[in-house]
Amino acid sequence: PTIRLIRTLKGGSYFVDTGGRFWRAMELIPGCFTLDTVEESKQAAESGKALGRFHRFLEGFTVSALSVTLHDFHSMRTRFNQYHHALALADPYRKNLGREEMECIGEMHPLLLPLNDRIEKGDFPLRVVHNDPKINNILFNAEGKAVCMIDLDTVMPGCLLHDFGDAIRTTANSAPEDETDLSKVRLETGYFRAYAEGFLGEMRDRLSREEAENLALAPALLTFIIGLRFFTDFLNNDRYYRIHYPLHNLHRAAVQFTLAKDILRKQKELNSILQPLLQSG
Repeated sequence: PTIRLIRTLKGGSYFVDTGGRFWRAMELIPGCFTLDTVEESKQAAESGKALGRFHRFLEGFTVSALSVTLHDFHSMRTRFNQYHHALALADPYRKNLGREEMECIGEMHPLLLPLNDRIEKGDFPLRVVHNDPKINNILFNAEGKAVCMIDLDTVMPGCLLHDFGDAIRTTANSAPEDETDLSKVRLETGYFRAYAEGFLGEMRDRLSREEAENLALAPALLTFIIGLRFFTDFLNNDRYYRIHYPLHNLHRAAVQFTLAKDILRKQKELNSILQPLLQSG
């Protein structure tokens, strides 16, 4: 099953009402539900299968037929430049509150920039990428099997590592996105293993050598980028992300940077998990 648009009476893919509002309708896939967090390894594995199938089914699709709806969406250089611009204009009180986050940025930026630059240089295959593969963008059926990816408005040309990295960031984090006790934040390697098993079961033989060699580092890159975005928004007085209390974006950034550090610490372990999965079949 896949999400399919229902055409308008005139054959269009959307309808504009008299108030200038845009509407579209999609076929219902019955008997399905979504999850907000992973509760067991089986769900992580099924999530990996869903993303793997998404990429496998879209092999051979003419990538140039897709528009880039969000330019530089996962560009670390762009997000870093936005951070520096915000830092130059930020209120001193906010900068003082974010001293530890600024130190984290200074430590991790040089470690992750080389992978970002390789992606932007085109060292990896250009693919159809979902760009928002968190678990609540996957439909599950009553048996707990992943049915398909949903929320396709960020689908555009890109790098597979962005999808795998962001999926691990959201699926294998031990704590909520805005956890204030950072001692609870870590990468759950059991969920990482399960997700990788599901994903590579679909994509093992379809990855380039460069993609396979960088699967372990990709989650750190994406986690760092999201942390940059949260912290930049905090410096910008919370203009972009909806917040529920004054320091919400600062806490979100702290979680991402803590998780990114843990992923970097665990690179040897993550690669040891991936190697047999990449070779089996």
